[in-house]
Amino acid sequence: MKKYLSLCILLLTTFFARAQKSDGPVTVTPAIAAKINAEIEKEIPALMVRLEKDNNEHTDKFDEAIKFGVDTFKIEHFLRKSLDYDYSTYGMNMATSDAATKYDALMNKYYKLLSAKLKPADRAILLTAQRSWLTYRDNEIKLYSMLAKDEYSGGGTIQSTIGISRYFEIIKARVLTLFEYYAGLYN
Repeated sequence: MKKYLSLCILLLTTFFARAQKSDGPVTVTPAIAAKINAEIEKEIPALMVRLEKDNNEHTDKFDEAIKFGVDTFKIEHFLRKSLDYDYSTYGMNMATSDAATKYDALMNKYYKLLSAKLKPADRAILLTAQRSWLTYRDNEIKLYSMLAKDEYSGGGTIQSTIGISRYFEIIKARVLTLFEYYAGLYN
């Protein structure tokens, strides 16, 4: 819940901080997205240095942690930089939805990597857990959608931002869990 509230506060703070600009929000076009990605790519070498500085021993587990760190860095920084351009409610929702989609792809990546490390007989347990998690995710979103109705929440455009933020946090948490399971298999 703290992460969810933190994300909402970040989104709202970005909105109000930018709302004072006279030129207003700018839609993140493919050209702007390419610019943001280029900026992020320039920041990755410094990130790698920081990550490697924390660990002098290169192991498979460390290498996987570096890859994961870079993947999540790209998602988080793209989200933040997108909000610098388009801090409108629509822009916040689009940026957060895009980040959730990227985390969803990362979730699938680590699900597959974890599954590949397991014995064939043990994969069924992972599959059952993932299906249960997907049911949880879907039901959690249905619950929030119901609670976001005007009769319960009082309405307002903020409800869409909170809902997308909630979805983002659910997906992100699962990615972190799957990565921890996967990384834990390295000795």
